[in-house]
Amino acid sequence: MTKLLKGAEVAASMKEKLTAKVAELKEKGICPTLAIVRVGAGEDDLAYERGAIKRLEGIGAAAEVFALPEDVKEEDFLRLIRRLNTEDAYHGILVFRPLPAQISEEKVSRILAPEKDVDGMSRENATGIFLGEKDVPVPCTPKGVLEILDHYGVELDGKNVTLIGRSLVVGKPLMMLLAARNATVRLCHTHTRDLKEACADADIVITAIGCAKAVPGDIFPEHAVVIDVGINTDAAGNLCGDVDYEVACDRVAAITPVPGGVGSVTTSALASNLIEAAQKMADRKTTSSGEGMPDLFYEAHSLADFAGELAGAGPVPGGGGASAYAGVLAAALCSMAGSLTLGKKKYEMVRTDIEKVIARTAEIRGDLLKAMQADAEGFYPLREAYAVPKEDPKREEILENASREASKAPFLMMERIAETITLLEEMQQKGSVMLRSDVACGASLAAAALTSASMNLYINTKGYDADWARDLVQKADDLLAEYLLRAEKISREIMETLR
Repeated sequence: MTKLLKGAEVAASMKEKLTAKVAELKEKGICPTLAIVRVGAGEDDLAYERGAIKRLEGIGAAAEVFALPEDVKEEDFLRLIRRLNTEDAYHGILVFRPLPAQISEEKVSRILAPEKDVDGMSRENATGIFLGEKDVPVPCTPKGVLEILDHYGVELDGKNVTLIGRSLVVGKPLMMLLAARNATVRLCHTHTRDLKEACADADIVITAIGCAKAVPGDIFPEHAVVIDVGINTDAAGNLCGDVDYEVACDRVAAITPVPGGVGSVTTSALASNLIEAAQKMADRKTTSSGEGMPDLFYEAHSLADFAGELAGAGPVPGGGGASAYAGVLAAALCSMAGSLTLGKKKYEMVRTDIEKVIARTAEIRGDLLKAMQADAEGFYPLREAYAVPKEDPKREEILENASREASKAPFLMMERIAETITLLEEMQQKGSVMLRSDVACGASLAAAALTSASMNLYINTKGYDADWARDLVQKADDLLAEYLLRAEKISREIMETLR
């Protein structure tokens, strides 16, 4: 007798564990919250949206829907994703696919923050699945399929699996996940010429082509377990799967019904991914919060405000501020590469080293912001010194003292930026290979910051033959000569691996 693999039973089993995890996070002041991004109002999307919200609310989590018109411009869509990436109120982002023709899914996959991606859409997470990375979110539908198989005790190791469907959303990632569980996978699709032959020796058949009853129900072996991922509407307007269920249900060992099968578990898989994202966000904040940063002159200035001031006609401490901002970003990218590497089992042996890198980059960010403060405080006395009348006998002494004080901040920046380059080298060697592009970006920013800071120092010391000036210039020359080459080496080596 054919066994029905009902999703409700699996979802109920998952709910208890998920509810407990949400309760633990809420004790820490965190309510896992999902941002759902939907374009248009397709009935399939609305149905899944309702199911997702109900599932999340049922375990104590939350969701907010960002509904956009069907004709939304790509730039507006991408702007929303970038905003959600940066807002701590949202721990996960779910983008409903497919997107309309005017929006490039490739662009979305490149800008979607991987740490908030709960469906394996981001380029980094999708690549991680194919590289066998263990600590990346599994796309919700493939995860739901695996949850059903595990719940009902269907063994994968050594089994023959015929997978019908090759989409990036289900088929291809599921193929890699099954292979990682030691299944022998045969990938088929709508152009496969002989599906019956492809299924002849299959222990498990999974269909995911999105075409109503397109897979005949009489092509499966009697011992086969059939997982029907498809949710379609037949000619009579009834929900159905990819498989001709009426024929198959009396012939196979086990089968998922539609509705009531995989779809019932997918929203639970989504909830599981959201909770994991919320926990990781909490862990990153604990590890790399950079607590103890000082109150700063530029605290009230966003980067946009600062750039606006630089672009204006008024005199501002621009060079030092720009150097510090670039250095802070370089250190932050280094820290991010470390934080996202933590928790990946294959990097467990270097966990202690990476934690030290993260802690030190937090200190460096604080030091650079202190240097920014000092640079701002040194800028205005130097302006005032230049305003002293040339006939004043103390003018040169006032200028030299102001220049000497103003030179201290850019040199401190150079020292900290050079240390950042050393830490980036360590992350290049020990961090996740998926994050090396961020390390390269950090190295490029660090090189620019180092050069900019040195320019400030050279301007402030120019014309002085005193020991303090010669000493600072020599030290700056040495730092530039060594660390620009090291930063360039990081970027060049990583660039060669990415081409």
